[in-house]
Amino acid sequence: MDSMQLKLRFSLLFLGLLISPISWSTPTFNLGVGVDALYFDYREFNGNDVLLDKETGPIPGLHLSAALQWDNWYSELVYEYHMGTVDYEGQTQAGDPLSTETEEDIVDLSLVVGRHFGASSRYRSAVYAGLGYHYWERNILPTGTVAGLLETYKWSYALLGAKFSFLKSAKNGLLLDLRVRRMLDATMEVDFLGFMNWDNTELNLGEDWSYRVGLPYILSLSQNASLTIEPYISTWFIKRSDTREITSGGLPLTPVRLAIYEPRSETTNLGITFKYMYQF
Repeated sequence: MDSMQLKLRFSLLFLGLLISPISWSTPTFNLGVGVDALYFDYREFNGNDVLLDKETGPIPGLHLSAALQWDNWYSELVYEYHMGTVDYEGQTQAGDPLSTETEEDIVDLSLVVGRHFGASSRYRSAVYAGLGYHYWERNILPTGTVAGLLETYKWSYALLGAKFSFLKSAKNGLLLDLRVRRMLDATMEVDFLGFMNWDNTELNLGEDWSYRVGLPYILSLSQNASLTIEPYISTWFIKRSDTREITSGGLPLTPVRLAIYEPRSETTNLGITFKYMYQF
């Protein structure tokens, strides 16, 4: 199934889920604000699955959400932003070890519609579906001998998930949140930052599946307020990109022609979110 058909089917499903509960009753409005502590772990591999380079380190983040809640249905918009500097360990084109730092700038936006099951509470089981957008700016800093490189990754994605409620009491509850995501039309823009007057280029990263597993603990502070503490693991898997020829001024390099591609990569992030939620 091509990406356009997949996008259309998810969009129609999503719009149907969104529109149907709106006509039933007046929803309550929930606003959330929180902070996120993320340990970033990104790794690139060659065609033989040998590690080429990795970027690891802690990155702080901001978490904002807004949700509408009907009797059993809900919709939620989530904005997450992370920014920080992590360690880069890799190698040059000649195979020499390379150590530097990378500035990471990551934005993730998602909108889901879900259905709760069970008696009314803040920690009911649910199933949900949605769409999202992911933006990642990766600025590999230069060293004394190696030029820097700015890479910007962008993709939309569809998601399906379920929340399972357990260990609940009158004022608190623990959920298991399982989610699968399908990356759609991922691209990476490469900025050589003026090196050798090479032209910037864009690579096609294709599509792949990923997953997220969360364990949110929800504590009721009052009738309208709650605190959520959620440890989680979040992944992104990117296939090897297409290959593009490097140009300068729109022309191939001479006398040696060069090409660029993005290796296969895996991102496995561990984090914990602290979020205060208030119902109006």
